[in-house]
Amino acid sequence: MLLNEGWSICAVNSRGCAGSMITSEVLHNSRATWDFRPVVTWFKLKFLNRPLFGLGFSPLHCGEEGERRLLKTAVVFSKLSNLEVVSRALLQTHIGDLAMLRRVKRHWFVNKVLFGELQESK
Repeated sequence: MLLNEGWSICAVNSRGCAGSMITSEVLHNSRATWDFRPVVTWFKLKFLNRPLFGLGFSPLHCGEEGERRLLKTAVVFSKLSNLEVVSRALLQTHIGDLAMLRRVKRHWFVNKVLFGELQESK
């Protein structure tokens, strides 16, 4: 129906959500808006004279953009969640353990390369 009225539609899936492939070490994060910003910017440059409307957009993104926003209107719907509790629960899973292990390995490797040895915590 919207397409018949001349609208263009784009769907953006967060990393690893909706069956999208994870192609980097960065996983979906409710506070992360850096993936979304380049998509909105690209569409604004591609369709200069068309207003952009967002449906299901991040309230954080809308708040961060403020007066610089490229979206004419955004309809936000999301469940409220306590990210600290969610983070603790994730770390108790096998996937959370693997993600943490990768970060620890990377930290160890960077310290080894930069300093020639591991820095001891004080």
